[in-house]
Amino acid sequence: MIKYYYAFGRFLTNCKYKLQIIFRGYPDYAVYGLDDWIADCTKKPLRRLIENKPSGVPGDIADKHKGDIKAAGEEWDEILKKILWSVENKDKEPTLEGYKYRKAWYNAYSKHQKRQQEGFVLLGKHLSSLWD
Repeated sequence: MIKYYYAFGRFLTNCKYKLQIIFRGYPDYAVYGLDDWIADCTKKPLRRLIENKPSGVPGDIADKHKGDIKAAGEEWDEILKKILWSVENKDKEPTLEGYKYRKAWYNAYSKHQKRQQEGFVLLGKHLSSLWD
């Protein structure tokens, strides 16, 4: 009997979250972990943007390559891939499992954090350029 009580409670909670999304645009749990929610919401659109090969590049990248559209497009693709990697690996930090020494884990963790931070800085820099 208790099992059904908890299942019904989860059902009501899920209904509440779905109504919040309809009326507010986001559920309560998004506020509790906003960073994870934003990362989850941007994964699929970023993948699609990369697959569709954007028709333009940001002005600063185009200016840097002085008219070489192919080189500018390749750099823009690399930037988009770095952003996507950071968003997809937001919650995939290295754990202590599989590392014999704590220092080896810390080095892997630091490398992961540095790479992830690079993608998030690029996301902030090019946020207004994410269009097709």
